[in-house]
Amino acid sequence: MKNIVKGSTVFVIAATLGAVATFGGTSVQAATWHKGTPKVFVGQKYRGKYVKSLRNIARHYEHVSATKTTYSVYGFQYEFKLKGTTYKYANKTYYIRGKAFGKTMTVKIRRLSTTKIRILPAGNWQTMTRY
Repeated sequence: MKNIVKGSTVFVIAATLGAVATFGGTSVQAATWHKGTPKVFVGQKYRGKYVKSLRNIARHYEHVSATKTTYSVYGFQYEFKLKGTTYKYANKTYYIRGKAFGKTMTVKIRRLSTTKIRILPAGNWQTMTRY
């Protein structure tokens, strides 16, 4: 009698665990696009290295700033503002997508620490510091 009870108990536990693993697990899409700008960048301003050779020609720094729905990049000879931003976080990188100049653009950002980021706005990675 004890063997039957033990056997049926083991069967019920195994069937329950199998059903939970098959049907009860939630599938999470980690790389889905979310509305807005990531909270870690909202209200923060970052700038790149000082470029001495451009001191009489253009801006000395490249600046980056963000609000809840916009992301702005001010470069040496260019600037653009992504409006209606969405973002996703994958492989320790934030992908911020928005519209600028009538086209959809994507900016890649890696957060190195609370004060430093690496950004790929157009071409090559640049390290920037919060100010």
